[in-house]
Amino acid sequence: VDITSAHEIEFDILDITKANFVTLDRALRDTGLVPDRIEVSGMGHYRLEVELPHLCCKVCSRAVDEQLERMLRKETQGRWLDSISMNHVQKTVLIYARLNAVVDIVELTRSLEHAGFSAHAIRVLTGPES
Repeated sequence: VDITSAHEIEFDILDITKANFVTLDRALRDTGLVPDRIEVSGMGHYRLEVELPHLCCKVCSRAVDEQLERMLRKETQGRWLDSISMNHVQKTVLIYARLNAVVDIVELTRSLEHAGFSAHAIRVLTGPES
């Protein structure tokens, strides 16, 4: 952990695939800190796996289809979002970042909330899809 200023903390995550950014955000808030930005960067191709436990029926799935991508594109202004796909069985949404993109997890969380969803987990996936 490198404290770069009074208002900024920078650190490297050694195994990004094990990091849950919802847990990180909650831990910061539990100590009284509210993050303005949580940036993920330094990787070429990657995607974000968002666990949405309430992705349980056609109404919720339609809400994700119709609202989430629109909210993300509006919030991010197209800076890092490439595409989105859903997995109804695993109750996840995969959000593909553009090549070498810097993704703000706080921005993503805000977009999810505006679409009516609260993520249970947000993880970074790298490498080929299975």
